[in-house]
Amino acid sequence: RLPYKQNVSSSILLSPTKEKQSGWIAFFFFILWDIIKQTEFTSGEIVLDRLLKRLPEGERFWEILRFLFVGGGCFIFEYALLYSLTEFMGISYLTSSAVAFILSLIVNYILCVVFVFRTGKQTKEEMALFAATSLAGLLINQATMWILVELAGLWYMFAKVFASAVVMVWNYLTKRYILHKK
Repeated sequence: RLPYKQNVSSSILLSPTKEKQSGWIAFFFFILWDIIKQTEFTSGEIVLDRLLKRLPEGERFWEILRFLFVGGGCFIFEYALLYSLTEFMGISYLTSSAVAFILSLIVNYILCVVFVFRTGKQTKEEMALFAATSLAGLLINQATMWILVELAGLWYMFAKVFASAVVMVWNYLTKRYILHKK
C-alpha cells in the first residue's frame, strides 16, 4: 500500500556507506508526503488552523517556540560535532557523543537562562540542580546511543536523532522546573 516501503529498504538505517547515509532522509520524506496526501481538507478547514487551536496561549507559547529554536540550533551544533569528531578525528561514537553533548549543553544552558526562560542570574542551588539533571541527560543520551547502535544495529548518526528526542523531553521538563520553578 505505501510506496516508500517498496523503494527504501530498512538496510539504509544500518549501513554507514555514503550512498545509503542520505537514504534514511528520503525515507522520512516519503512518510511525510504520504501523511500529507492522506490529510483531508473538509469544509475549508486548514491543517494550520487545527494546529493553532491546540497550541498553548500567551507567554507559554512563545517560551516553547524559543525553546524549540534554541534546542534546534543546539541539536544541529551537537549533531555536526558528533559527526566531525567521529569521522574526521577518529574518536569513537560514544566518546564523540559525550563531548558533543556536553559542549551543546553549555551553549543550551546559557541560551535557556538568557533567551528562553529569561530568568537571569541563577543561584548555586539552581546550578547544582541543572548540573545533576544534565548528568542524568548525558546518561540517558549515552544509554540510548549504545542500545540503538550496539544492540539494534543502527548507524550512530541515526541513533543520535532518537537519543536527542528522548533527552529533549527530559531537558524541557527539568530545565523548566529548575529555571522557572513552575
